[in-house]
Order: sequence, then structure tokens, then C-alpha cells
Amino acid sequence: MKRKPSLLVIFLSVFIDLIGFGIVLPLLPVLVAAAVNAHRRGPLALGLGLALSFTVVGLFAAFAPIAVVGAMTSIGTLFAFVLVCAGILIMRRTHPNAPRPFKTPLVPLVPILGILTNLFLMSGLGWSNWARLVVWLAIGLIIYFSYGRKHSHVQSAAPRSGVRA
Repeated sequence: MKRKPSLLVIFLSVFIDLIGFGIVLPLLPVLVAAAVNAHRRGPLALGLGLALSFTVVGLFAAFAPIAVVGAMTSIGTLFAFVLVCAGILIMRRTHPNAPRPFKTPLVPLVPILGILTNLFLMSGLGWSNWARLVVWLAIGLIIYFSYGRKHSHVQSAAPRSGVRA
């Protein structure tokens, strides 16, 4: 008899994904996250965020069924590849003259085949993985837009008028 994933496992997997993919990282205090390493020009708080992410992900991986962890990793990675392939198509159309240190061969054929192949592989991962992916995306988008709404430098610099662009 196959066991269905419990609601707790689904919730923990979504939370772990949020931490693992750095969506929670922008919620660190602005002063800590704004500190920059003078030598490497990277954020100083990144080490703390990575240590926290590795600890939580490691604990989850230690106690969760390996099939759940593997399926979550697979659908997340395949979805990221779909986004990258779609991004290539969008960037080629919207910014055709942008400098590209690496050029994808046979555009648009390679990105379209990449999207189709990854979606095909994702289709075999089952409904529970799709549910975790959708929940993860919804929570991530809520966090992203609610944080951006309050902390947007562009929005605070824009003049307030009754006319919307």
C-alpha cells in the first residue's frame, strides 16, 4: 500500500524550498543584508543565510522519505530549466542587441525543445509534486511582491499623480 504524503511533509517541503532557493533571504534585516565584503564584493549575510539553509535542508533530508526529497529536487530543477529556456526566448525578442558572453545555438529551436522536454519529464512526477510546486510558487510570489511593495526604491522615487502608466 502506497503512503500519501502528509500535510506536514508538504508544508515542510514548501518551507525548505523557500529557504533553499533564497526567497526568504530578502527578509533579513536591510542593514545586515546591505553589508558588502570589500574584497569579494558579495553580501556578508550570505554566509549566515547559506548556513541556515544548509542546516534546515539537511535536517529535512535526513528525516523525510528519500522519494519525496528526490521528487521535489527533480520538479524544482526541471522547472528552473523551463524558466531559463523561456528567458532565452524572451530576452532574444525584447533585448536583441544586449551583450551576450555566451550565445545559445539554434535559437529558437534549442529553447523550445528544452521547454518541451522538461515539461514532459515534469509530467511524470505525480500530483503531489505539482501541488508542492504550485504552493511553493504561490508563497514565493506573495513574499516577493509584498516585500517589494514596501521596499521598492523605484516606487518611492516615482511622483505621485492620478495618472497611471
